[in-house]
Amino acid sequence: PTNLNHLLFGLLGSEEAWHFRKEYIESWWRPNKTRGYLFLDVAPTGDDLLPWSSSSPPYRVSDNITQLIEETKHVAPTMARMVHGIMEVFREDHEGVRWVVMGDDDSIFFVDNMVDVLARYDHTKYYYLGGQSEFIMSNHWYSFNQAFGGAGFILSYPLAKAMSKYIESCLRRYPFLRSADQITMVCISDVGVILTPLKGSHQIDLRGDISGLLSSHPKAPLMSLHHLDATDSIFPSIERRQSVRHLMKAANLDQSRMLQQVICYNRPSNWSFSISWGYSVHIYENILPRSHLQLPIETFQPWGVTPKDPPYYMLNTRWRTNDSCEAPHVFFMKNVEKTKRYEILTTYSRSSPRELLSCSYSGNHSADYISKIEVYSPRRKRIEVPRGENLGFKRSLSFVDFAKELRSSRVESRVLGGDPVRGGRGSEEAWHHRKPYIESWWRPNVTIGHLLLDVPPQGEDLLPWSLNSPPYRVSDDVPRLMNETNHVDPRVLRMVHGIMEVVREAHEGVRWVVMGDDDSIFFVDNMVDILAQYDHTKYYYFGGHSEFIMANYFFSFHQAFGGAGIILSYPLARAFANNVISCLKRYAFFRSADRTTMSCTADIGVNLSPLMGSHQSIEKTPQNKILTKYIRAWPRGIGVCLYPGSYPAEYVNEIHVYSPATKRLQINRCECCDVIHKAGSFKAAVRYRECKLDEIIA
Repeated sequence: PTNLNHLLFGLLGSEEAWHFRKEYIESWWRPNKTRGYLFLDVAPTGDDLLPWSSSSPPYRVSDNITQLIEETKHVAPTMARMVHGIMEVFREDHEGVRWVVMGDDDSIFFVDNMVDVLARYDHTKYYYLGGQSEFIMSNHWYSFNQAFGGAGFILSYPLAKAMSKYIESCLRRYPFLRSADQITMVCISDVGVILTPLKGSHQIDLRGDISGLLSSHPKAPLMSLHHLDATDSIFPSIERRQSVRHLMKAANLDQSRMLQQVICYNRPSNWSFSISWGYSVHIYENILPRSHLQLPIETFQPWGVTPKDPPYYMLNTRWRTNDSCEAPHVFFMKNVEKTKRYEILTTYSRSSPRELLSCSYSGNHSADYISKIEVYSPRRKRIEVPRGENLGFKRSLSFVDFAKELRSSRVESRVLGGDPVRGGRGSEEAWHHRKPYIESWWRPNVTIGHLLLDVPPQGEDLLPWSLNSPPYRVSDDVPRLMNETNHVDPRVLRMVHGIMEVVREAHEGVRWVVMGDDDSIFFVDNMVDILAQYDHTKYYYFGGHSEFIMANYFFSFHQAFGGAGIILSYPLARAFANNVISCLKRYAFFRSADRTTMSCTADIGVNLSPLMGSHQSIEKTPQNKILTKYIRAWPRGIGVCLYPGSYPAEYVNEIHVYSPATKRLQINRCECCDVIHKAGSFKAAVRYRECKLDEIIA
């Protein structure tokens, strides 16, 4: 299994900055255990650096690449040095290495979590892992498809080897790029690899007080933090660099729970508790839904120049408020220790008085007198599941004591097949012209599911009902449900309630419930292959974001958009169905079915696991190939390219693409292809093949 010795770290920094940044790295570096090097621009000087501390990584001085810079007229020499560092760290030490981790001299890594996450991936394949920026404009200026280096990006050994071989030729290809992370991304793209995002990697392209973000961390292992010297101290009463060491006290005892948000309630007092383990606890004098508490409070500001109007962030937030029923009492971690009962005790103290009246709505149960909170957790690694832990709760006069037993499902590593049941949501009026969309992929007597219509079908084009369509059902009595829930939107209510109706019809042996619209087009073979990678006995909520960023902002960055399909594991779908009426009552004011579905699943303790789209081929050839034919849509209508060696393609009007008839293995690298074309011929042929190990595709 993967362990810390399989990770090689390359940290890029400057001698000038290292004088005051070294404490960030020393807070997590483990001498004689962590492998890697710090690459400085010049040799260190000064009594505070020499002799070199054994608590710091060993240093190297970066290669002199002045000749390369002059030959290419590179516009950003410092950025070129940082990219070149990938080759330098690999050259220094790579025996037994599985993963190369690159970071900055102020990157804070949580190495135990890093090892656990990387153990899930095949280190013999090409992988490029990392995190995006929280600030939308940073992704827009550079790329939504790059890893931001301060948060750390991770290369599998084969990819790092290929990169080290071709890094100088890549720097020659892109002398006009001004960002080291963008150069790295395009170099990796030239090898045929795209980014695999990691939720727990944090660039922290934010300013000011980031406690709101750290108090509502997504359900993913914390991998990294960055830019903490550009924000307020993460613990208000502790100096900035010392605050990092304070955070690492908890991390050194249990990284698996670091910043993991757990939400629980004390019903007698109408209090909601939000715990960010190892960092903070919030008490709210009201029962607030999980989906609300999971939104970070916007205590922070954007990193740089912002547009006139939001969105500013790659996440939804909630504003600070003086409403005593929604403003939290805030407590920060004061101490962490092991107990004699094989537990970890984290103690949190109030940061400052809230200075608001108590919440009258919830019965005037003030929490002003609470000065300390104690949280007990098992002294064992938290097994990551897509659902939060449950907490027992009891209250005393001076502190809150959490029950000793935390219940958490065990995840088994096994590949399972999937038999999904599908539920389509539509209207009778629309079905007259939309049914060809569904019939294009529906497989009669093979696909399991139903179409839920608002009223019974009518018309000669629908009756008798086509065997090529899914069997239909008429949705439950909406007016009755409207009266029962006081919902503002009958269409939203019908669509969300439809999940229960589909589960009610579900056949024995169903593992996954797939909800879509009456114009959703699903590629079911790919869907089965993807779902087979997950344990259907656990709680999972899958789906995709909108391509339109404002849609994610208006509704949520954390919801699945139903037209693209929402997938629930059967246990989650059943739990959802059991609670759907109470949930519709709770969110009777929502006008989006997808947002309501997200909120209902969040209240069960489950967050979205995003899925990237996939594609499916169409026709076999006698040579055990799949042939897809493409014809010109219209003349391009512009002149030919005048670059030396370029030839016009105006006369090509048909392209034949041959790909293997065998299923493509799900690896994180694209396939390569060869083009066969005779000069003057109106037809070109393209043959797919596996890329060679170190092949540059560009």
